[in-house]
Formats: sequence, C-alpha cells, structure tokens
Amino acid sequence: PYEEHAGSGMHIHISMLNNKGENVLVDGDGEDSALLKRALAGMIDLMPASMALLAPNVNSYRRFQPGMYVPTQASWGHNNRTVALRIP
Repeated sequence: PYEEHAGSGMHIHISMLNNKGENVLVDGDGEDSALLKRALAGMIDLMPASMALLAPNVNSYRRFQPGMYVPTQASWGHNNRTVALRIP
C-alpha cells in the first residue's frame, strides 16, 4: 500500500428480514429499530476482539489513520464513512 493514499477496505453488508420478508432493522416509520440498536451495541462491544479478523496484519493496522476514511474508534452513524459501522 501507498502511505499517502487510503487503502482498499472490506465492507460487510448486513440485512435481517422476518418470515414475511420485512426488514426488521427499521421500525414502521423507517427509523432505526430497537433490534438494530442492540445489534450495533453488540458489534461495538465485540469490535476489539474482531480486529484479529478485520485487520489481520501490520499493514492492515497502518491504514487506521485520521483522514483516510477508516474508523479510528468503535463508533456508528448514518452515512458517515469515518465510523466503524455505517447505516445507509
């Protein structure tokens, strides 16, 4: 990787549907559901242990610098490319 450029990253897209095929991560008004908030809390809680899989080598960790569109803390947000867990 080039130190002066952002590297390529891995993105994981998650969706959850009920048995009727409805998205359970939003409520009836299209807002974040309680289930989504619990799922985010669990992922943030497990994030330190997940780093062995998400950034398996030294060069992976070198990407984690401010201004490189990578998360530098365990966080979440809507349409924010600097957070660890981004909700569209």
